[in-house]
Amino acid sequence: IAEVTGVQTCALPICDRHQARIMIAPKLILASLVGANAFGSTPGSCSKSYIVVGAGGGGAPMAYGLAMAGCEVTVVERGPDDNWTGSTVFGTPYDLWNWEVSWMYQANFPNDEISVRYWSEAMWPEGMDRDCAWDCDRQPSSLSMWMHHASIVGGNTMHNLGFWLRGDCSVYATWGDDWSCENVEATFDQIESMYASVMRQDDITNAPRAGYNSAADEAIYQIFVDAGYTESTGRSVGGAGMDFSVSWTEWTNGIYQLPFAGGSEMTTGSSRVTVGKVFIDPLRPMSNFMLHTNTKAMKLNFDGTTCTGITACSAFSNVCQGDEFSLTADETMIALGSVTTAQLLLVSGVGPAADLEALGITVVADLPVGETYQNHVFNGAMYCAPAGDLPTGGLSYFPPDGLVKGVTTTYPTTTANVWAQGTSSMSPGPADYSTSFISNIPEGPFASFFNMSGYTEICSEMMGMQPLFTIVGVQYAWSRGSVTIASDTMNDYPVWHPGMLTDEKDATILYEAFAKLRSLLTPAGYVELFPGDDANMEYYSIYGTSGTFWHDSSTTPIGTVLGSDLKVMGIEGLRVCDSSMQPWLANMPPTAIIQAAGLMGATIALRDAM
Repeated sequence: IAEVTGVQTCALPICDRHQARIMIAPKLILASLVGANAFGSTPGSCSKSYIVVGAGGGGAPMAYGLAMAGCEVTVVERGPDDNWTGSTVFGTPYDLWNWEVSWMYQANFPNDEISVRYWSEAMWPEGMDRDCAWDCDRQPSSLSMWMHHASIVGGNTMHNLGFWLRGDCSVYATWGDDWSCENVEATFDQIESMYASVMRQDDITNAPRAGYNSAADEAIYQIFVDAGYTESTGRSVGGAGMDFSVSWTEWTNGIYQLPFAGGSEMTTGSSRVTVGKVFIDPLRPMSNFMLHTNTKAMKLNFDGTTCTGITACSAFSNVCQGDEFSLTADETMIALGSVTTAQLLLVSGVGPAADLEALGITVVADLPVGETYQNHVFNGAMYCAPAGDLPTGGLSYFPPDGLVKGVTTTYPTTTANVWAQGTSSMSPGPADYSTSFISNIPEGPFASFFNMSGYTEICSEMMGMQPLFTIVGVQYAWSRGSVTIASDTMNDYPVWHPGMLTDEKDATILYEAFAKLRSLLTPAGYVELFPGDDANMEYYSIYGTSGTFWHDSSTTPIGTVLGSDLKVMGIEGLRVCDSSMQPWLANMPPTAIIQAAGLMGATIALRDAM
């Protein structure tokens, strides 16, 4: 095993920190320095070394905050850099930067080089079998669900939809004094300005700003306004004190295509903007920063109860390709997402003592790692909407690779332009369910994701109307599951029990959301096709078509596994900075709060280092 002390050298040829380096615009460097100073740290003032495991939503901002303060920072990413090129199952180039379709590739046709997938244990009621689309030879049960996570610089921001919703800050304020609404909201402001700078826009993107809104969207929006919903910015919908609110959806996707070809002219399509572009790119030229791509963390190393670093290996498609080696640092920050973070802790001896001892794993700390997993629940409702002009604005596009639009327009038909947030009778406070709308839903992968294929023809051919797909989500779920392990190695898959809908309150939230939606749309001339006001169909809809993706959470929550400083309890030199830190999953897609937590976590770590 090769020993790598600090971050000055690397035992692997893939670790050249100069590989794939890009030119950084002066404006972006300026924004980066402003960001570092805003966190009370002066570049060059830090003398400590850090390993950040994972270059996604939590890891990239953590690395940025530490490196900009002058710390020695090594980022370990199990996938390739974001200059990766590959193919789809159709044999065509994988369009990595297209924010409309790359998430669909991952949801339906994942590529092993940039994706890690695993199946759940049986989770649905008997008779609610699911069709298998991928990795079917590994499916443990027809009642199982499979999950897919990004393995690439940028993490899930590289192939998710890019929704940017802050959530209710009062949820975060319960984590400790550092997480007050004032601190969290200020961090959101900073991150949003950084995204806008990289995107070369005045602000992050929303539907009207990008020309994506249509008459159908505007009609839906007005229905909620007329019903008394509070109008809000997309980033703040469902925030503290807003029981019912409506907004134009906002994304961290740009109206210019990435990677930039120079100039500021509009190109052939809009593009995703990732944490890699915002937080990793500014670090690439810096001598105190090193990026190890295609490198998989296999175990945390300990000297007693002090974490000294990690054991890792060169990996391709998540499989080790050579001998293991070690990296050491003053502190290690884990940011692999809730499932894989829990797995790494467990195989390393941090977790429930009895479970670890049964697998022959030496216990470093007896903590309830993996025992309180949570995820959001997403469902769908299908309506026929009054016919109107088709949208023609925007610069979105599909490549000719089998994923096609249902209408001939440059308008994005795979994501929701209007977002409404409501509060159910089950809520302990935050607005806890969402309804978001997609007009002219295409046939094919997206429709089949919620078993909605075929309804488009009913609307257009039988009723002379246009289809309207509504995503109904439980955004503040009560159900909990678990993540455990069956062996002592990261080469095996974790044991994932999502536990979705095991608490009946979550089904009640969906029932109430369907009823609220019906009460607003039906009087306005919309025709509900599914699930309809029928108890049997609603039950089937909830337990037979619900799903989720990319919102894993709460496997190492603050209060039982972590302190409010993100330190693993009873262990020195080890913190977690991803969605697993949340005691209760944010009442919105967690992209925004996890990036804020990574950046704020860097501030906390720097304060502790002084």
